[in-house]
Amino acid sequence: MTTPAPAWTMAPPWDGKTSIDHVQDHAEFAWHNHLRHRGYRDAPATTWDVGTAPDGRPMVTCRIVGVQAVEALETYAGNGGTNFGGEDRQKPVMDYSERGRVSCVWRDDGVWVALWAVEPPAAPEPERAEVPARDTGPARVGRALVPWLVTAAGVLALIATAALITH
Repeated sequence: MTTPAPAWTMAPPWDGKTSIDHVQDHAEFAWHNHLRHRGYRDAPATTWDVGTAPDGRPMVTCRIVGVQAVEALETYAGNGGTNFGGEDRQKPVMDYSERGRVSCVWRDDGVWVALWAVEPPAAPEPERAEVPARDTGPARVGRALVPWLVTAAGVLALIATAALITH
């Protein structure tokens, strides 16, 4: 008697929709693993959309929200994303070409995947603090005497003055 093969080894022939669903599931799983392993607590994925890329291939997109969204996308692309190899696959790369939007784009089994976030506003230029003018008033003159008092001659003069006062 032969043991039947597990269901996961008997993949059905890929039709267009099944391939898109498979790639989307893989991308979603890889993104959640990336967040968990890298410690990103605030970069969740929202709903997924299916469309067509400019080259005519299918494309799935998902907006990433949260404070850490852009940083998480950049580290995902920088680490090569998930395990990529084989035909019709491209490793994740960052795309800054669309104004106001940062994307991490790759191709898996012929389907384009784009995770994107709204580009954070540029940090404002720090204001230059005004440097106060040098103080040249009477208090400055008094402070000029302090170095003289701590010299050896100044200490001896102070001792002599104290001795005269006590006698």
